[in-house]
Amino acid sequence: MRVELLPGMTNVVRFPVERRARPTLELLRGIAPDVREVLNLAEAFGMEMPLPDLRERVDAATAEHIANQVPAGGAEREAMLSELLEPVVAGAIARKGRAPA
Repeated sequence: MRVELLPGMTNVVRFPVERRARPTLELLRGIAPDVREVLNLAEAFGMEMPLPDLRERVDAATAEHIANQVPAGGAEREAMLSELLEPVVAGAIARKGRAPA
């Protein structure tokens, strides 16, 4: 592995996952933490545990919202969904590596 320092820095090494890339499901699944570790940390800090079926409920609500707001199919649907997604993805890629404001 080649060591790459962050621009203007002498002691901050850029890890390979910090490279800017369009997120894919494969990439996101690869960098996602193990849910057991997340739940253990939450418990250690006394945080309230999420509902066991929270992901399924959110997915269903999101799918229903999309179904009610977006045309049923075709080019118009694809264009509308892309229009919603592109600015979010582009912004996330542009902010990658920056400290939160």
